[in-house]
Amino acid sequence: FGRIIEGTGLAAALDANTLPGAQRGVDPAALDALPATIGVGTGLDTFAKLGDMPIGQAAPEIGGPGWAMQPGEFTAHHGNYAPASTLADATSVTQYRSGTPIVDAAVVEVSAVPDATWKVTDAKVRLKVNLPGHGEVYLYADATDLALGLGKPRELELRQIAPDEPTAKRSKQQLEANGRLVYGDQPAQQKGGKVVVSGGSATAAWNARYARSLGAEVDWIAEDRTPAKAPGQLESVRKYERVQQMLNRGELTPDQAEQEMSEIRAFDAAALPTNVQARDSAMSDAGIKRSVKAISALKPVGDAQVEVTFTDGSTGVYDQVVVSHATDIASPAVPGPAGALALGANAGVKFKPVVRNGKVVALESVDPPGAVRVIGAAMWTGAWMEHIADVSVPDPMSPGDESPAVDVFSTALKDQAKQSPRDSPASVLVHHVAGQVPAANR
Repeated sequence: FGRIIEGTGLAAALDANTLPGAQRGVDPAALDALPATIGVGTGLDTFAKLGDMPIGQAAPEIGGPGWAMQPGEFTAHHGNYAPASTLADATSVTQYRSGTPIVDAAVVEVSAVPDATWKVTDAKVRLKVNLPGHGEVYLYADATDLALGLGKPRELELRQIAPDEPTAKRSKQQLEANGRLVYGDQPAQQKGGKVVVSGGSATAAWNARYARSLGAEVDWIAEDRTPAKAPGQLESVRKYERVQQMLNRGELTPDQAEQEMSEIRAFDAAALPTNVQARDSAMSDAGIKRSVKAISALKPVGDAQVEVTFTDGSTGVYDQVVVSHATDIASPAVPGPAGALALGANAGVKFKPVVRNGKVVALESVDPPGAVRVIGAAMWTGAWMEHIADVSVPDPMSPGDESPAVDVFSTALKDQAKQSPRDSPASVLVHHVAGQVPAANR
């Protein structure tokens, strides 16, 4: 193949639709031979799982030159936050009209270092994929794009379920089987009753609010993982300063102030305007009670409930536990699905940032040049820093000059997110990806 695109989500679709030679027609031509470009992936993408859950951007903010149909064409609510389904619909249409077929398979290995086992000696990359019904198969290409997103949801560690591994595995399987234990990207499996949502992210806020819409009474918990770090969201900063002023005036004891500051830090990532300002927002709804603690044990209760033990020693019986602990871009191939970092870091290459119009839009291998690229949300994590090559690249901040690749990428991680819409505080989000992927293909 000429290129293999890994992934089934929006970055993969935008990539397929903007590569040189993409069909970009209303109806792609019938396949009568192996195409130069194929996609490989399995399962629903994140936004397809989220259904009509609102995301933190309005439809006009998530448009871009790479879509076959703009997300805004799938909703009439252009002034409000777009439902995730608009992105899922735009992604499906864009993938279809690109003319790039997707092979239903899971990628388990990427290599750019030929050895004696390679059957296609002039190929630049080799992918090992798990093809349903056929086992492991090798695919060869001139290039591959890791468009896998941020990876699968992080799960509770087994030690957070039970002290011994066999009991933990048995309880986890039992709780997941009937929806008593679900994850943040599975809102369709959420339900009412008494619910605990674990995690301090914006996704956890959506989970808490969605549970409330189903009539649930919600305990929302998060850990204060960065006690030495000041909060970053504007609302959190204001609260932090207010607590400090009350402490200075003697209106709070040091212990009381620290308790309040700890809660602000724990839920800082969730304190976006959409989660704070409205009366029924996740951080204003009286039916959502926040506390700083974590899960230390889970125990099935009958066939419908779960007893949760927390790190502060308290316990409670719930109808559902929703774990919303971000994603794992380094998720291994076994049990899978493999995260982009796990695949890219083991491909035998070093990367450099790709700079277009003063912005970093992708990562690509230095040797073989461009044979492995990382595009979309998958590239926006500091975990790639140790895999950046010791080379110079164009400096986005100083046109005409070059700077060390690691410095350029580090700066992009910190600064490019600042150009987001107000409820989109990260470079990984659609506002950026929809512009970055087409730019990388120019």
